[in-house]
Formats: sequence, C-alpha cells, structure tokens
Amino acid sequence: MVEFQKLYHYLEGYVPLSTQHKIKGLEFDNVLILLHNGGWNNYNFDYLLNMEIYETLTPAKKKSYDNILHRTKKLFYVCCTRARENLVVFYPEPTQEVISGAQELFGKENCVNLDD
Repeated sequence: MVEFQKLYHYLEGYVPLSTQHKIKGLEFDNVLILLHNGGWNNYNFDYLLNMEIYETLTPAKKKSYDNILHRTKKLFYVCCTRARENLVVFYPEPTQEVISGAQELFGKENCVNLDD
C-alpha cells in the first residue's frame, strides 16, 4: 500500500522530482539532468558530447546516427530549458572526449570534476 501511495504522489506531482517525460512546459528553480544512456535505442548522450564518436561507430550505427543525435538534442534542450535559476548536468564516468565536449558546450569554467 505504501508503494501505491508513493506512486500516486509522484504521478500527481506532489513530489519535487520529475522525469523528462513529465516536464513539457514546466519550469523549476533548480534542475539536475542525469545523462545516462540506460540502454535506450533512440537517445545517446555520447553522440551529443563526443564530437569524435562518429568515426568509431559501426556502419549500422552510422546509419541511425543523425536520427539519434537529433532526438537526443531535442530531449536535452527540453531538459535544459526547464531551469529558472540553477542547472546542473551530471554525466557519470565521462570519457575525456565527453569532458571536452561538455567544456565546449558549457564553458570550461562551468565544468567540475566531482572526483577531485
């Protein structure tokens, strides 16, 4: 019963958390975006941040690259534009190529290594 109550509160918006699927048109003072590919076939955050990844892809993945990159950019845009005051983008265990892409996108001064 407790799980059902928690689910109800989440679905009805009574918690301060949301997912990208429930935020269209909403704004929040603080937004945390967790970039995790999670095995999705239609999105890939490595494509968004690693400018060198295309050359490493198989021919089959190269065929879907443009569509997946387009979808990923749209999703990322929606998530980023929800923040009124503070936006934090977290990428777990990024490669050096992803870090370089993030620095180019957000500015080196806005990228922090949490492992330091």
